[in-house]
Amino acid sequence: MKRVEGISSSYQNQIIQEFTKIWGVGQKTAFQLYSYGYRNINEIDKSKLNSQQLIGLKYFYEFQQRIPRMEVEQIYNLINQVCYEINPFIVCQVCGSYRRGKQDSGDVDILITLKQDENDNQFSSIELSSNESSSIESNELITINNINNNNNNNNNHINNNHNNNNEKIIIDGLLQKIVTKLEEMKIITDTLSISCKIHLNQDENDTFMGVYYLPQIGIHRRIDIKVYRREHFAFALLYFTGSDHFNRSLRLLCRKKGYSLSDKSLCINTIRDSKSNRIHDGTKINCKTENDIFNFIGIPFKEPKDRDV
Repeated sequence: MKRVEGISSSYQNQIIQEFTKIWGVGQKTAFQLYSYGYRNINEIDKSKLNSQQLIGLKYFYEFQQRIPRMEVEQIYNLINQVCYEINPFIVCQVCGSYRRGKQDSGDVDILITLKQDENDNQFSSIELSSNESSSIESNELITINNINNNNNNNNNHINNNHNNNNEKIIIDGLLQKIVTKLEEMKIITDTLSISCKIHLNQDENDTFMGVYYLPQIGIHRRIDIKVYRREHFAFALLYFTGSDHFNRSLRLLCRKKGYSLSDKSLCINTIRDSKSNRIHDGTKINCKTENDIFNFIGIPFKEPKDRDV
């Protein structure tokens, strides 16, 4: 009897776990779908899902396919061009498993910030190196009208544009501009969520979660684009590079030292209650690069490729 119950439970768990592979479906919703009598993806009644889950169901089989490095570089090149058209001081960086040197990724994570000025060279170590550049030029993938003609105009306005506008003015609304342009180019096909809070609070960031499609590839993919202030960028870069286990280990080490580490800051003299909940953030430490963060914590710098622990 116990063996039969065990098989039945295992069968149920397998189906529930399969349902959780639909983007936006968690354990609770997956269990509800099972309780409705559904036993495979194709049986699910769309009326039981919200708008995000419907997109996840629509592209379920496409989202299961891994994304090769070359394709990640192609979408990066496109977004980088779009950002340059908006403002030449904008910096883009691919994170996640791509930055850790993996040959494929589950989705694409792109961080965006703004250089402080033309002498802000802290980004030289995080941009794509020449040997990582895509062998397929981005203009072979899709042409952004007049981008070459605009380059000269942009260069003429670099100093004036940046000097006359502080970071807040440029960063506010930046994510929406990028997404709108990519939608016009038919690269972004679906929006799962977009949160623009950076204009409300100094400690907020803007996040887009959605779907992109490259005609030459013919597969819909997941993409996240996040905009951070320059002062937060090193922390965001560290956090979204991963791996998850590496991040947890680093945060645990910080906690033991009385620090707190997040995607926006490293703080000392953090006060926590008996349940380890923060009740006082402490003092923020200024770190412009990942190396600054490692140095302050007191551990040797680890290259992204060495962070899969």
